[in-house]
Amino acid sequence: MSAVYNCILGVIGRNDDDGNAEDYFKKALANPSLLASQKAADFKPLIKIGKNDDIFKGDLLHVIGMQVGNYDKLHSYYKSVGNREAACYTALMGIKEEKESIPKLDSLMQAYSDLPICGEVALKRYACMGEDTSVEEKIAYIDKALVRWASWKRIVALRNAREELIRPMFDVSFDKRNVSSSEKNNWVKLNTRNVSDVVITITRTKLSGNHSLSLGDKDDMAKLKASLLPATKQTINRTFTGHKDYEAVKDSFLMPTLPLGVYLIKIESPEKNITPEYAFLLCQ
Repeated sequence: MSAVYNCILGVIGRNDDDGNAEDYFKKALANPSLLASQKAADFKPLIKIGKNDDIFKGDLLHVIGMQVGNYDKLHSYYKSVGNREAACYTALMGIKEEKESIPKLDSLMQAYSDLPICGEVALKRYACMGEDTSVEEKIAYIDKALVRWASWKRIVALRNAREELIRPMFDVSFDKRNVSSSEKNNWVKLNTRNVSDVVITITRTKLSGNHSLSLGDKDDMAKLKASLLPATKQTINRTFTGHKDYEAVKDSFLMPTLPLGVYLIKIESPEKNITPEYAFLLCQ
């Protein structure tokens, strides 16, 4: 009970400039073997049992050690007694989530690759991969990790990350939204991923140039669609084949010259469950 008492005093002293937090924490972890022989459940409700308690066989040591934040000491103890799961987890807890930590995480994965819990190391390693890491490299890493540690309970987080990397999408931008009827140099830029077709529909409306309808308003959209002149509809089809499902594809095309009027542009991918995008084009 003295270890718990010293841990509490250390936590209190941690936020006190004149406190002796480190001294209390040292006392709290002075006898790891004794703490490991005691069950954290015996100290409820003072101590709340965590979701990873079974890794440490319910001992008091990991509760005190993690509150103190001395992961090196925990790792050394669990390694010495052959609890490789706990040794792996505590070593992981002591590694910062930053790109510079990747070599440490790679070494940790090499040492404990035979354990399902190494999937947790794989998760942190992925989180440390910077934006300068190519999507291709990320996909390859995830696929390898999913095979090696498929049984780890949280490995689904990597599956979700993979799904996000290949999620079908398109993004469109217009050089100009206000053009003359003789404009022949209005470029549209289109970025896509995991879609084979994008359809751009251009339809003139009955609206005047000073209309106040908003594309983000449900009622306004109903009014807008009611104002469409179907006979004026023009369609542009862009096809993208031969690309990986994670590959970002850039495309561009010229808008056709148009008679005077306010136009609604609809961009969609018919084969994928993607919300269409809309834009106005004023030709005057």
